[in-house]
Amino acid sequence: MSIHWKSIKQRVSSFWESQRVSMAAKADRWDEYDDS
Repeated sequence: MSIHWKSIKQRVSSFWESQRVSMAAKADRWDEYDDS
């Protein structure tokens, strides 16, 4: 049984990338709330 490590790695990395982006977006929103 051969596992496609490249596709798995891409899927995992893209998942973490989206997580990091959403966290950054939340942080930006909190900064805006703090300013007001």
